[in-house]
Amino acid sequence: MRLLLSILFMILSFLSIVSCNNKVTKTRQADLVVEYNGTKIAASGPSWTSYDELIRDLDNDEKTFILFAATWCRPCGRVLKIAKQEGWLKKIKVINADVNWVQYFMQESGINSIPSMIVVDKDGSDRLIVGPSKIVTYLVIHL
Repeated sequence: MRLLLSILFMILSFLSIVSCNNKVTKTRQADLVVEYNGTKIAASGPSWTSYDELIRDLDNDEKTFILFAATWCRPCGRVLKIAKQEGWLKKIKVINADVNWVQYFMQESGINSIPSMIVVDKDGSDRLIVGPSKIVTYLVIHL
């Protein structure tokens, strides 16, 4: 049994080293939902693999809504559920707050809690909205 565990550990170590050297990164432009016995246990939507990709995607002349959320966050889930029901998800960029570069971005931007949303206007000015009720209210008024 110990020999089997040792071999398994060596194989997993080798695979993690090999996979760390692979620099291929792709964005996901589809929703992925994992359910178990009818309960959603994980979900993710379009994502960016770096801050640069996010900025490149936001470089346009439109008002942009960036929602910082996490799958384990119930208030985030409520905001996302309302956004889906109202058809706003196509107009909102949802970013997973559990990703390291997103956490760094949030820290540098002064975002201390989720759900939070940054609204970037056409002129480049931005506004931070924190809390599920304030986010939903803002979206009702502006979308």
